[in-house]
Amino acid sequence: MTSDRIYRKAIGHDRAMDQLNRYKAKQFDPKVVEVFLSIPELHWKELRETLGSPFRLAHLKNLEA
Repeated sequence: MTSDRIYRKAIGHDRAMDQLNRYKAKQFDPKVVEVFLSIPELHWKELRETLGSPFRLAHLKNLEA
């Protein structure tokens, strides 16, 4: 939800968390939603930055070899 897709633009963290809550038990597993909601926004930001780094991409390429 927080990443751009070819069919839609990304939404912000707060809106994504609201959507998780809104569709909990309808579209999303309630237990997984609770875990996601328990993770502070700062950790999500750090994770997005780390996964997008060139080092991370190079590391993933090395795992495939």
